[in-house]
Amino acid sequence: MKFSLLDYLIVIVYLSGTVIAGFITARRQKNSRDYFLGGKELKWWAVGFSIVASETSTLTFISIPGRKYADPVSVHRPCDSPQIFPGNTPRYLP
Repeated sequence: MKFSLLDYLIVIVYLSGTVIAGFITARRQKNSRDYFLGGKELKWWAVGFSIVASETSTLTFISIPGRKYADPVSVHRPCDSPQIFPGNTPRYLP
């Protein structure tokens, strides 16, 4: 499988956009406290969404291929996530 000119263009535009976005956001940070705490200006719901998105992304990337390998018929359902539906938590505990 070879990259076409369009594929290279997409990769270059994506990487350039990422670097530019990094430079723009880095100018607003004065010290490491601003970096790690977001200047203490984030709303509680934004932090919550960020945590759930990070957990879901990691869970999906790492566990779903293994789950599919073990049982090809199984399907990942977001409602199985204990963070979204705490009622499901007891079935994940030993």
